[in-house]
Formats: sequence, structure tokens, C-alpha cells
Amino acid sequence: MNMKKAAGRAVIVLVSIQMVVALLLVVVANFADGGTWWERGFLSVLHPLAVALLLAALLVGQQGPSLLSQMATGVVGLYIAGAVGISLAILAGLSKGDWFLGLGLAVIPAAGLVYLLNSRAREPEAAVSR
Repeated sequence: MNMKKAAGRAVIVLVSIQMVVALLLVVVANFADGGTWWERGFLSVLHPLAVALLLAALLVGQQGPSLLSQMATGVVGLYIAGAVGISLAILAGLSKGDWFLGLGLAVIPAAGLVYLLNSRAREPEAAVSR
């Protein structure tokens, strides 16, 4: 098995695990006493949506930029920016909660996004060089 396929499978496994975590957070976020309604909504709506789109884009694996991979890139990028923003707001004392939670939950989607962007950038070159 070559290294790219192994990395792709590892990212798919990690994002699948993150999907389970995201679905568990949907249940837990509604009972959280820290944070505002939009922060809990962020965890219970945008996080699962971002992870589901990323997982779908990785599983489909179409060559070149597709609508699915572009949507996944945009939503995951928005999720990562929001997670960093919420963590900074908590650190600044503007909101209650654990600042590291948002950053910790954004690690696997960020790794998946990097893999998706790198694989999308390599595929057109491979098609041209044939």
C-alpha cells in the first residue's frame, strides 16, 4: 500500500471518529451551562455539518474541485475560524467555558481539510501528466 492511500484511509478513520464525537456533542451541547445559545448552536449545528461534508468529500474523492469538496472546504474553514474565535472569546473573558475545547475539536477537521486541499491540488497535475 502506498503512502498516499494509507494517509487517506487514516484521515477517513479520524474524520469518522470525529463524526461520532460531533453527534454526541449535539446531545451534550443542549445541556451545557456554559456559553451562549449561539456557541451551543455552533457546536450542535455547524460542527456536525462541517464534519459530515468533509467525510463525504473524502469518501467521494473526485478528481479536481467538485461542488461537494468546495462546500466542504468553505464550511470546514468557517467552522475552524469559529472555533478559534470562540476560544479567543473565552480566553478574553467574554464568554464562559473551556477555551481548549473549541481548539481541540477543530484539530481533526483542520487535518482533514489540509489533506483534502492537498489531494485536490495533486489530482489535476496527475491527469495532465498522463
